[in-house]
Amino acid sequence: MAFWSLCRSDPLLDWIRETYGAIPLRIPDQRFQPLALFTSQERRVRYLGTLSELALDSAWSVPRTSTSELGQVSRKSTNQIGWSAAADLLGPFISSVLGIELDPVKADLKGASRGTEGVTITIGPTRRTIVNPLAISHAIDGKTHRLPKAIEKSFGREGGQDLYIIDGVFASRELSLELVGSNATDAAINLEAKLVAKAKANQMLRANSKLTITGSNRTPFAFTCLRIQATPAGYVDKVLLGGQSPRLNATAVDSLTNFSHANLGGAHELLEFDE
Repeated sequence: MAFWSLCRSDPLLDWIRETYGAIPLRIPDQRFQPLALFTSQERRVRYLGTLSELALDSAWSVPRTSTSELGQVSRKSTNQIGWSAAADLLGPFISSVLGIELDPVKADLKGASRGTEGVTITIGPTRRTIVNPLAISHAIDGKTHRLPKAIEKSFGREGGQDLYIIDGVFASRELSLELVGSNATDAAINLEAKLVAKAKANQMLRANSKLTITGSNRTPFAFTCLRIQATPAGYVDKVLLGGQSPRLNATAVDSLTNFSHANLGGAHELLEFDE
């Protein structure tokens, strides 16, 4: 399933959703990039491709992206997470950030559970890459993009499967783990040693039971998206705005000065594409 529950409530996940209207990712999938398209129906999420792949004119100009640095993300931490869930959640992120194999990282994280009760997670300095929603709206104006005839005719139509476009991605190359428990410092020392053996010493910084990992690969951990509409003929022609139920009072993006992103999943849930 596309949605994965971390816990009933978590301060970091709540803050990401409430502050930026962003949806946290279950795994750091590089397909989550600006202008990527996906559908959502009955809690299943399917990746379709990118807006560029639907352009009818090969000379179509891709809307410009911009970036901003969000240092304030690092001021929030998760609740304490049990090691079983933490290994599944942290393993892919650490593997991606450091550029090392996943399975050994997950084994190292599970090994850190001995003598510890769990871990809290803090994401480091974050870069947001966005495409202005108005730019997306203008870029698809005038029958410039069309869904393939072979694709399901319900995509993007009223009463069919909702069609979404990603307009923003949040990525970081740093995270901190604060181990909790009577043996937390020793476990952090052991985890640091195991990760250094696979990566580089200067990518780890430990202070007692807190281990900060800084890699070279910016890795996505959240995204924002907008619902888009297709005509009966299959042309992608509008960017729509809405919340939990985007069909209700959906409005064209170019008619609003303030807008909210599409809200998928519960406040405590993370998302991944269904393969």
